[in-house]
Formats: sequence, structure tokens, C-alpha cells
Amino acid sequence: MEGAEEQTELIRKQMQERDGKNEQEALDSLLVVEVPMWVRTALGLVTLVAVVAPNARAFELSADMRWRTESNRIALSGESSVLSSGDRMILEGLHLLRTRVNVKATNEGGSSIFVQIQDSRVVGEPSSGGISQDDELGIQQAFLSVPLFDGAALHAGRQVLAFGDQRIIGAVGWSNVGRTFDGVRLTHMKGKRRVDAFYMKLAERRSGTGRDDDLWGVYAALNPVDLFGIVEYDADKTDEGDRELVRATIGAHAKGTPVSNLQAEATAAYQAGRAGETDLAAFLLRGELAFVPNGNVSRSAVGVDYSSGDDPDSDDYEAFANSFYTGHKFRGYMDQFLASNREGLLDLFALQKVTIGEDWGLTAIAHLFRTVESFQGMSDDEAHTLGFELDGIVSGPARGGVNVVAGGSVFFPTDEWKEETDPELWGFVQLMVKAK
Repeated sequence: MEGAEEQTELIRKQMQERDGKNEQEALDSLLVVEVPMWVRTALGLVTLVAVVAPNARAFELSADMRWRTESNRIALSGESSVLSSGDRMILEGLHLLRTRVNVKATNEGGSSIFVQIQDSRVVGEPSSGGISQDDELGIQQAFLSVPLFDGAALHAGRQVLAFGDQRIIGAVGWSNVGRTFDGVRLTHMKGKRRVDAFYMKLAERRSGTGRDDDLWGVYAALNPVDLFGIVEYDADKTDEGDRELVRATIGAHAKGTPVSNLQAEATAAYQAGRAGETDLAAFLLRGELAFVPNGNVSRSAVGVDYSSGDDPDSDDYEAFANSFYTGHKFRGYMDQFLASNREGLLDLFALQKVTIGEDWGLTAIAHLFRTVESFQGMSDDEAHTLGFELDGIVSGPARGGVNVVAGGSVFFPTDEWKEETDPELWGFVQLMVKAK
């Protein structure tokens, strides 16, 4: 036996020398199996349901899936900072799929956990039809809620922030991904009034110096007036030793019916602070006036959305930063002017909504886009007008409980903003199914 053991040990040593690794490494290499993200997430969800459901006072499970097909015909050209560059008409089309599964469990004490699993993808990315894996599946929201006292609660974790009309902070529901924040939120509700105070971590740098990027804020919905104040604090330092960004935004939003059949809505905000060595001083004004006849069968509105631009002759930086708003809702469905820019933006718009039957609706919106500060046009002269956009949307429920939204847009660029002035076309069809 001893001779056999010695021979076995000799063979083992020879194998180790040949392979260039020890026996434990060889064993580890056999045991390591890369588990796809969707498998890990699905197993986590099943485990959550199995563990939490039997011990929960209330358990809710829901899901929704959304398919959207978009087709664009966009002219990309020009040199201003408010657009991308290019010089030709292009034809694009893509399909988007978003799947969400929501789990909420509440215990006997009234505390709850909410988890939202989301798969968000452009169809064909990564390529399908093969056996390759992808990591598109993940956690969109995951937070706990703890009741504190009458009407008050603490929410901690990854969560959506959406306040008022979402002109300041919004969820960006149109996006195939959506916006979420990581942090803590305190909420107090009494009747129709609600106050949210929050601290969100925008970037954890683990630098050991506390140079993180944070968002602090309070939003008080007092009906009919909302008051808000938020502070973006990026503690990283510039090469000169100044804080990267300290920006406070304060303002108000109001909505009401001053006279019969007439609705008014307005938002005003002011920004101040410092970005490095530069002082900030910017503002936002938005107003909408609508006529709604008895029965709410239609809505006719006109309005203005004004984000200040930066005057190059001023020592302060005066362009308003639309950091967290739901831009698709306000700046045209073609999403050409979502980003904040030095020139600012003036949007003059008119809207018409009509109810078709009991459940369907038709909406038409016209936008005239201009920059607040001038940009250098194609002729090298200073210019302001960017173009005119017309959006049309029809939506309603269809057979089988699916919600259908379809629409299209046409944009007429000016010859100062784009070298190619042919109309730009865009359209989409969206299907959404929700289940509980």
C-alpha cells in the first residue's frame, strides 16, 4: 500500500508540474460556473417570495411589459452646442422591450419592502438566436418603508422620485430604463398635503476624503401650491482646489382653476451656487393656460417654457440646469432638446386634446423652439430660432386588456440651425400589458 501511495503522490506532483497549477486550483477551475444575471435575479426573486410571503400580513405581486417600435428620419447637421453633428439625412428604426415584476410585502407591524425587477433592452442587443448571455436584467427599485408616526414614513433604498408635474424631478416614464435614486426619503401626508424630505447619493467615490456627489431636497405639495428646494453637492475638487459643484434650486409650482372652465398651471425656479470658481445664477419659468369645457371632452392650452441661457458678457454662469426633469413630457416627443445647454431654451407651445368615445384620446401639440441666447448659425450670423415641431398621439385600451399608444412627429428645422432643412419625421407604436 505504501508503494502505491508513493506512486500516486509522484503522479500527482507530475501533473501539477505539467499543468502549472496546484490541485486546489484545478478543482476550483472545474467548479467555477458563470451564472447569468437573469438566473441570479430570478433565483433571488423566487427566494424573496418563498421567504417573505408566508410571513407577510399582505403580499402583492404585479407585472407589466411594454413593447415599443420607433422609426426615425432625422437630419443631423450643424455646429451649435445644442445639437449633434453630421450632414446627411438618415433612416433609423429600433424596437424596445421593457419588462417589470413588482413584489411588495407588508409585515404585521406595518413595515414593508418593495422590489422591482426590470429587464430593459433594445431588441437585438445583444444579438438573439444564439446561446450567449446578457446582463440586462437587474434591480430597478428596492427599498423598505417603515411607519414612524401618524402620516409619516421612512423609505430607504433605491427608489423613484417624481414630484408635481415632474418639471424639476421626474421618473422619465417614457425612457426604456427610467430614473431611480439611491438614498433615504422621509414622507409626511395629511389630507391632500404631502411633504417629502430626501437625501440621495448620486455618486459614491470611496475616496476616503468625503468627495461624493449628493442630492438633498424638500418638496412640499400643499395643494394648490407646491414649494421645493434641492441642493446638488459634488464635493470633488477642481485642479484649483474648489468644490466641483454646489447648486441650489428653489421654487414653486401651482395649479388651479381661477374661473370656470379655465385651468392655470405655473412653475418658477431659481438656481444659485458655484461650479468651481464660477458663480451660478439661472432661472426657469413655465406657464400654461387651458380651456376645458364642461364634460372634459377636450382641452385647449397655450403656454411657454423658458430656461435661461448664459450671457457670455456676464461673470456668472446663467444657464438653467434641467438635471432631473422628465424632459420628454415637456420639450417635444422627438427629444431633440432634452439636454441643458449654454444657450438656454424658449419653447412656445399649443396643445389640443380630444376624447374619442369613452376611453380613447387624441392629442396634438405644436412647439416653436428658440434659444434664449444666440448661437452661431450656418451663415455664421447670430441666430435664435431652431425650428417648429408638431406632435400627434392617439391612445386607449384595445382587445385583451392591452393599452395602445401610437403617434408621430414632424420637425421643420431652420436653415440657421441645420444645413439640411428637409422635414424630420418620427413615429412609434407602443403596446403595454399590466397584470396582477
